[in-house]
Amino acid sequence: MEHEQLTPLAEPPLADNTDNRERILSAAVRAFGEHGYEGASTNQICAAAGISKGLLFHYYKSKENLFIAVLEHCMTRFLEAVRTGGGLAGQPLTLETLAGLYRRQTRFLSEHPDYYRIFTQPPQQESQLLTDFFNRKREEYQQTISLGLRLFLSRSNLRPGISREAALELMTGLVIHLQEKYLTDLSRQTLPVSQVTEMMEAEFVEAMDIIFHGILLERP
Repeated sequence: MEHEQLTPLAEPPLADNTDNRERILSAAVRAFGEHGYEGASTNQICAAAGISKGLLFHYYKSKENLFIAVLEHCMTRFLEAVRTGGGLAGQPLTLETLAGLYRRQTRFLSEHPDYYRIFTQPPQQESQLLTDFFNRKREEYQQTISLGLRLFLSRSNLRPGISREAALELMTGLVIHLQEKYLTDLSRQTLPVSQVTEMMEAEFVEAMDIIFHGILLERP
């Protein structure tokens, strides 16, 4: 049974190839984000973009090909946002600075929830090409999440015997967990985005403080 259609965009000027691709990608991001790979249909995407199925398949030879293009599009936009949204370079090295970086990342993902769902919900089908491409993009997404942490650790002194890669893996896992927790909260409640991202930032600072300093005054 067909899913409820998305709101169609205005009729495109078909001679403008760039505009057509952007319209298709915009509709496909919404469809795949809301319904997943299996649930989204090309009919639904065509209706939302205001184009014919023939035009869709002129640009993207298959639904699988379109989903790959959507993954690439979302990753490019996310990378641009991370690189232009402010990082740690040239700033004082503090836990609060790092927390602010992840607050901005989480805010971007909260403003583009379809991107987040596309990054984190693998297609449930047996195409090895699609599975391999999705796994590469998910790894790229996680590496992007860890960029600030990697820089932070490179400028920090660790205790003897502590592996930077092990520390990076632990801290990255924490960020991904917190982002998942608070982005899920945003989809379930009506709290303002700013309030939810502030809550995420506060929990991040507390958790990192525990990682850096431990929880015991002395070892038993």
